[in-house]
Amino acid sequence: MGSQETSLELLSVDLIINILVKLSEKDLIRCKCVSKEWHRIITHVCVPRLSVEAPVSGVYFRIAQLPGSLGHLTTYSPQKVKKLLFDHIKSDDSVHIMDGAPLKDEKSGFEGMSYASILPFDHRGPDFLDCCNGLLLFVHRPKPRFYVCNPAIKQCVPIPLPPPTLHLPSLYASLAFDPSESIHYRIVILSLTTQPQYLLIFCSQTGEWMTHEVQVRLPVPYECFRMVRHCVYFKGMLYRLSLPDKILCIDLESKTIHIIASPDERNISLPRGCFGVLAGSLSYAKREYGHLWVWLLDNHSKQGEWILKYKIAFSHIYELALSLYFATFTIWIHTFAFHPKSNIIFLGSARSLMMYDLSSGHMELVQSNAISDIHCGSLFSLFTYRHTLITLKSWCRTPNDLDVSID
Repeated sequence: MGSQETSLELLSVDLIINILVKLSEKDLIRCKCVSKEWHRIITHVCVPRLSVEAPVSGVYFRIAQLPGSLGHLTTYSPQKVKKLLFDHIKSDDSVHIMDGAPLKDEKSGFEGMSYASILPFDHRGPDFLDCCNGLLLFVHRPKPRFYVCNPAIKQCVPIPLPPPTLHLPSLYASLAFDPSESIHYRIVILSLTTQPQYLLIFCSQTGEWMTHEVQVRLPVPYECFRMVRHCVYFKGMLYRLSLPDKILCIDLESKTIHIIASPDERNISLPRGCFGVLAGSLSYAKREYGHLWVWLLDNHSKQGEWILKYKIAFSHIYELALSLYFATFTIWIHTFAFHPKSNIIFLGSARSLMMYDLSSGHMELVQSNAISDIHCGSLFSLFTYRHTLITLKSWCRTPNDLDVSID
């Protein structure tokens, strides 16, 4: 045994890392037991590297299960009837459930709906708050009690309750996690419609909630911010798209906020544009004036400058969509989300989800729904998912800390 330890000590750290990252996931995790040094290397170097390199393997999204005639519209239904369906999906989240779909070439890395078996409560669509680089965020009301899950390793941890004196708009809680930056994550709650305005941040490294007062002048009417459903985390910043097409930029290091305008700030029609990370760049897409417009954000200045990257005739996209799915079930086509690693945008109709490659013009079907199931992607976030082996630390040690009640 001593000679084996001596042999291991002769290996350079770089060589050990290059060997370890080639192991299977099970063997890699087992190797944590070899020594404290290997445990440190695997936890802080190997697992983050593999997580960063992991491809996007699937997507999570909301489905509205609609009864009766609302679920049986077609492309040729009157516009006012389509609007009724749109408004119903937007305002009644009691009909929402979560669903997921693997991407064609990456099915082995997508855990799908397996997270439901590790959650300690029965969840609905609105309880799924965020998905960020492989970690999922849920809320159990009315506390609210937050849970972070890693479905890849079948782990779910409760988060200590936030300060009870604060009013928490829990729908707006977001995850900030990037394994290329840290193995730790943060949960961020932003409250701007109350005084004082504040950021409430939970850090998994310390296990504590911290409150930070902020000041930001909201566009009028500020009630529009209550419709925001999702933040985008990118390089230490959270970005939130609001209804009047203003983007809140939240710096999690300096705890400051500023606002930038989206490219179509003069057009306040619904559905909103799509905002996220496209092939490593912050991007915004909108269907308008017969085209799909895609802009990239130049972040060299504080206010940012939008650069038009793609302008594609929507008639071309519509023809491709019809070739993949039945025309009578199309109803509408909206942009849902971006692929963070490729020039791919996720598009959807009421009953189908598609991927469109902006560079090649290729489109493929990701999923089609039953006749009464409607995609909510243009109103609620579609989340991309990639596999991570990051282990979650639980800070709730006693039954009182956990305090899970059954409604």
